[in-house]
Formats: sequence, structure tokens, C-alpha cells
Amino acid sequence: MDAVAYVTRNRLRGPIFNTLDWGGFLIWGLRELPVTIDGRTNLHGDQRLQALFDVWLGRPGWDSNPEFRSANIIIADHGRPLTWLLRSDSRYTIAYEDRTALVFTSAR
Repeated sequence: MDAVAYVTRNRLRGPIFNTLDWGGFLIWGLRELPVTIDGRTNLHGDQRLQALFDVWLGRPGWDSNPEFRSANIIIADHGRPLTWLLRSDSRYTIAYEDRTALVFTSAR
């Protein structure tokens, strides 16, 4: 994924807010940066998983999730409701975009 190369090349600092689907890959590709979640769902618990899914679905309160708020990088794929919300949110900047992924950085 070219987004990983972008993060590495530009020495962006974490933590990363990511989808469940990409967690394992990001752990491997960005070893020094903490990710939000990976495919080991048995470690995370149903309540945490639901809270993270709610963020990605853009449900009310998405931007008050503590893990989301603490992230300096959001790596998202196209078509997720959160991706569309972040595109129009002045608190976040698209640092990188390709056909597979977007890298948003926090403007804080």
C-alpha cells in the first residue's frame, strides 16, 4: 500500500486510527507506530469493536471517540462514511490519496 510508504517517507507520527481490515498490514508495514485495531477481535471485546465500527460508519458522536481523537493519522479507504465526513472537516487534512487509501492528518 502506497499510503504506508507515504507515512514512512514523511515520518508522520502516530497513533494511527485504522480499520479492522488493515490493522495487521499496518502493524507489519509501520512497526514503530501504534494502530487502533487489528484482526485479533478476541482481544478487543464487543463493546470496543462496536464503538470503532460506529466511528467508521459516521454515527452520531463519531468525533468524540477517545481513540479517534487521539490519532494523529487516519488511514481510510474510499467509500466509508467516515472518509466522506473527514473530507469536509477542517480539523483534518488529506495528506495523501490514491486509488486504495487516503491518509488524513489532524490539524491540531
